[in-house]
Amino acid sequence: LWIKHRGLTQAGPAWGAVALLAAAIVAAPGALTSTAAETLAEPGSETAWRPLDRGAIAVLVTGGKTVVVDVTADWCITCKVNKRLALDAPSVRAAMQARGVRRLRADWTRHDPVITEALARFGRSGVPLYLYYPPHGPPRVLPELLTPGLVLAALDG
Repeated sequence: LWIKHRGLTQAGPAWGAVALLAAAIVAAPGALTSTAAETLAEPGSETAWRPLDRGAIAVLVTGGKTVVVDVTADWCITCKVNKRLALDAPSVRAAMQARGVRRLRADWTRHDPVITEALARFGRSGVPLYLYYPPHGPPRVLPELLTPGLVLAALDG
């Protein structure tokens, strides 16, 4: 509106600012969206979300730990809702902390072939996929739509 009001002759600096802003957005698209690195960072917490390492699951479960795996993608709206309303709910975070649950997150934003294979192994063609690995017994697939109650029930066995 300022450019239209002042006319094109006085709008040079404004157009320059618009061009600079557009270049910054194109050069750093991740700056405006949540990144996997942000969702994994919880410094100082033993139960922070960590990147999925398939070998780590076996080591943790064999060591008597419970593991929850979140297979997600930045573009997955259902994943974002589940994360905000269930996985990161204060009651769920507290329960996982109290039980020493290890939380691993796999980012399928770029359709990683290893994650695609894991999805197929659990009968899924896409995200979200939530897995609960108890210290003893086979992993359980949790529903695609989570509530804090569903997650807490899984933690309670």
